[in-house]
Amino acid sequence: MKWSAFVVGCVAAFYATHTIWELRDPLPGLVIDGEGLVENMALTRMGRIPWSDISGFHIDEQHGTRCVVVDVVGPK
Repeated sequence: MKWSAFVVGCVAAFYATHTIWELRDPLPGLVIDGEGLVENMALTRMGRIPWSDISGFHIDEQHGTRCVVVDVVGPK
């Protein structure tokens, strides 16, 4: 029981730290310009996605939350 509480505490601390870090980050979460998209929102930031790598967009729903998904050509 003590190990599970430790693990849950570590995960909660990680997400709390990440949330505080994101709130303090001065960069915009999403930039759309003539060259493509710059994504700065996720835990693993993707950086610039040029328009030539984008094949389309669609709306997806996960657990009742809708979000815009960027479809890319040859994802890595």
